[in-house]
Amino acid sequence: MPLAYSERLHAQMQAAGRPSELFVYDGDDHNLAGNLRTALQRSVAFFDQHVKGVAAPDG
Repeated sequence: MPLAYSERLHAQMQAAGRPSELFVYDGDDHNLAGNLRTALQRSVAFFDQHVKGVAAPDG
């Protein structure tokens, strides 16, 4: 998926006042092989906060 699609979706979500985070992992493609652990941790934290309503840990 081209990065521009993700950037456009992120901008549209922000414009709509919806929670959105965009991370770009240099040197990685869509499968995130080099950054999978970090990407998954960030995904779980986002869903915990915005879907489950669990407060993000300090730090």
